[in-house]
Parts: sequence; C-alpha cells; structure tokens
Amino acid sequence: MLAPPRPRLRFAGVPEHFNLPFINAQVSGAFKPFADFIWTPVPGGTGAMVAAVTAGEVDVAVALTEGIMAAVVASADSPVPLRYVGGFVASPLRWLVVTGPDNAVRGLADLAARAAARGGDAGGGEGCIRVAVSRLGSGSHLMAFLLAVREGWPLGALSFHVHKDFRTMRRGACGTAPSHFFPLWRPPRNLP
Repeated sequence: MLAPPRPRLRFAGVPEHFNLPFINAQVSGAFKPFADFIWTPVPGGTGAMVAAVTAGEVDVAVALTEGIMAAVVASADSPVPLRYVGGFVASPLRWLVVTGPDNAVRGLADLAARAAARGGDAGGGEGCIRVAVSRLGSGSHLMAFLLAVREGWPLGALSFHVHKDFRTMRRGACGTAPSHFFPLWRPPRNLP
C-alpha cells in the first residue's frame, strides 16, 4: 500500500531579517516531521509574491499588509481569491528618503525648495519632486504623500515614476539612469 503524499508548505517572502525564522526552518529541517517545507526568497516584493500565490507557485506569502490587503480585495471575485491569514511582524517599518550619490538633493530642505519652485506643478520639469515607486498604491507611493503632507509640500509637486519591483526602482533612483528620481523605501537588511 502506498503511503499518502507528504504535505507540502511553500512559503515566500522578501530576503529581509524578519523572515529569518522561515529561512532557519528550511535549513534546519524543523518542519521535516510534519511536511516538506520550501522557502522561496522573492526580492521583487509584494506584487511578485501575490503573482506567485495566484499562479500556484507558492502557498503562503509573507508580505507588507497594505499590499496584501489590496490584493485580497482585488481578488475577491476571481477564481482564486486570496485570503489574509494573520500578522507576523508588529513593529513599525522605518522609511528612508534615498537618492544616488550624484543627485543634487542632499536633504528634505532641497526637496522643499523644489516643491516651492514649482508651486505644486508636477509636470515633470526641473522643480518637481520625482518619486520612484514600485507601483501606484504601494508603500513607497503612500509614504511619498505622507511625507509631503508632514512637510507641508503641495501634493501636486510629486511626480511618480513606476518601476516593476524594488530592484529596478533602486536602479532607476540610485544607478546611472536618471539620478533625479527620489524613492522612498523601507531599508532592507540585505539589499538585492
């Protein structure tokens, strides 16, 4: 008589410090008595993990709440609706304003001057604040608005430039490509 197949648990998450318990569980074989546990690092972020869950490539995604909740709502009427299972990390994320080494912007005062120079017009000209985001509705998109409100900048001074994932967002903002992009992102422990 054939034994029933072993249960399989396929988890995915970004390669950051708070996912170390999952990585350690795979390395140590902690789930071996119960199931075949597979951890998949997804440096592309929440959007890439949602796509992996929807495609059936992984069973569980450990991702930012705002991105997952948006995907849960969007998938409500789909053939494969997503489900929020619960929280994992309760500490707040700290967000940074980052730019490349050749960027003339060195601090928030430089951004405030750009916002004032354009008077809230984000037509893509020299004075606007260009923000690199992975997607509209992402954490970086939301945090740019919150920073502008906190600093008293006109929201129209923000000009968003969408990149498909964190890696290309960082490359667009800090690489040799346009160094005037200005991303807002949470600092990972190990960068992709």
